[in-house]
Amino acid sequence: MAQRQVEIQPEGSVWQVRVDGRQIRVSVVRHRRARRYILRLREDGGFQVTMPPRGTYRAVREFLKEAADWMLKVLAARPGTGQELKIGEKIPLRGRWVFLERDPKDPRWVCFGDQRIEWKEGGAGKPSLREVLTVHLQQLARKELPPRVRQYAAVYGLEVRGIRIGDQRTRWGSCSAKGRISLNWRLILMPPFVRDYLILHELTHLRVPGHGADFRKELERMCPYWRAAEMWIRKEGQGLLWLFPPGRVGKGGAIGS
Repeated sequence: MAQRQVEIQPEGSVWQVRVDGRQIRVSVVRHRRARRYILRLREDGGFQVTMPPRGTYRAVREFLKEAADWMLKVLAARPGTGQELKIGEKIPLRGRWVFLERDPKDPRWVCFGDQRIEWKEGGAGKPSLREVLTVHLQQLARKELPPRVRQYAAVYGLEVRGIRIGDQRTRWGSCSAKGRISLNWRLILMPPFVRDYLILHELTHLRVPGHGADFRKELERMCPYWRAAEMWIRKEGQGLLWLFPPGRVGKGGAIGS
């Protein structure tokens, strides 16, 4: 294999690493309990190097050069991770992959599916296409998901005391003991049957806490296709977090029911 072309530019605690022309963001942190250099992929699509207390930045450079091939392989296995979205690429919306396209009549607007956003490509300091999309999709989720929760709650005679659409890192949804439902905004990206399963899953908790046999029995009654939905989540769910990493832009909103 030909040697990788690696360029490294430290910028404080965040380094810019270019491997064969691809820009990769690497956070460098020192940890007092670390015994060796460790490299891992972060949720936001960048990498993090953890260095031991007496480690050197020179050693970090050499470590990154040696790990360049591995980083490219990791990113190749996760399409879209760590890269900015571009016009002409596709994103999921309600379970369908739709193209990001400029409006031919007004190029200020980017169209995807039945949605459109205003975005002007710019340099440093300007919001990226991914950031603008994230804000728009979060707003769309806050508009579309709560009515669906209320609709199912009415069908099954359940009382929901609050609905929150958030930017959770590890959960797709939760239900509090006080009857408040919290959903991950990325449900708006999923196929309708998966979105509905996650809503019904949380609504089931209004009747049965925990995930024991009684819960599964009630979930089966309310959502007989739950196994197919969970299979989809296991296969595709993590990819939504790679495509739209948690915590980078936007804020979850609380919506009363």
